[in-house]
Amino acid sequence: MSLITNTDTTILPYNDDHMVYDLDRHMYVLTEKGISDLVGFDIVLKSGNQTEADLIRYEVSQDILNYISRYSTINSLKFKVYAIAKQQNYREVFKRALADQFRYYYRSGAGVIKDMHGINISGGKVMDLANLRNQVLISPSAETLLGQSGLLYSGHIYNSDYTEDGSW
Repeated sequence: MSLITNTDTTILPYNDDHMVYDLDRHMYVLTEKGISDLVGFDIVLKSGNQTEADLIRYEVSQDILNYISRYSTINSLKFKVYAIAKQQNYREVFKRALADQFRYYYRSGAGVIKDMHGINISGGKVMDLANLRNQVLISPSAETLLGQSGLLYSGHIYNSDYTEDGSW
C-alpha cells in the first residue's frame, strides 16, 4: 500500500478525511472516518479488527472498480481509472458509490455472496451462481450513480488530456 501524500484539493488525486488514494492499486479507498460519516458505522468494530477492516475497505473499492471494468475495454478502463483519480466530479461519484456499496455490503451480505461456491450442502442443491451474483454484486444505488456518471459507458473513449504522469 503506497498512499499518495497530497492533501491539496486543487491537485488530484488527493487524500482527505473521507478518502485516500493508493498509488500502487490506482484507486481511492474510504477511510474509517469516511465510512463512519457517510455510512454511519465503525468499520473496525463491525469487522472485528483493524486488519480485517483494512482488507474490507480495499475489497469494496476493488468491487466497484471491477464492476466498472465489466463495462469497459482495456483502454477505456485506463481512462476511467484516470478520470476517477484526476477529475473532481468522478472522485465525488466514486466516493458516493463506495459509501453505498459499504452500506449494501453489510446490510445484505453482498461481500459473502460473491465468494460463495454455489452448493447448498445442507439442502444438497446447486445454486445458479451466474444469476445470483449478477443481481447482487453491486448496490443498486451505486450502479445508478456509476451509470449516470458515464463510468458504465461501454463504448470507445478518447481523451487527448490523458497522461500517465505517475501521480495516479
